Amino acid sequence: MSNTWDFGSGDKGTGANEPPAAQTPSFGNQPPPYAQQPASYGPTSAGPPPNGGQWRPTPGQQGYGGPKPPSAQGLSIASMVLGIVSLVMFCFWPIALICAIIGLSLGGVAISKINSGSVSADGKGMAIAGVTCSLIGLAISVVLLIVVVANSGSNY
Repeated sequence: MSNTWDFGSGDKGTGANEPPAAQTPSFGNQPPPYAQQPASYGPTSAGPPPNGGQWRPTPGQQGYGGPKPPSAQGLSIASMVLGIVSLVMFCFWPIALICAIIGLSLGGVAISKINSGSVSADGKGMAIAGVTCSLIGLAISVVLLIVVVANSGSNY
């Protein structure tokens, strides 16, 4: 047994380890490799771009990353956080009362700014949630304040 490989070259007795010559299949009428690209359309002069080299949007079209209107999202988030704090801290009614009043005022300012159109509508839902939580926290705090004041004079 021989340790030589036979790649079908026709030389069976020589023991050559060479693969057969590579043949590329022909698929009809194909362009030669690295063919020249077709001519491009449009002006061929390499002058500077129009408008001094800067892109300017057409009238009525806003460019990519254009200016955004200001947002009331910070006020909305603060209102919602303070409303939730007033609900969670209802046992400490002085803290809950202060948080509810501040949250209610911040949410009201955010909603009025959004409704007037001076800011984008981002955060309107958070502002409404903040006002709702603040109103509920304020109601609970006032009820606890009334209970504390009513029971402060009674002798058990």
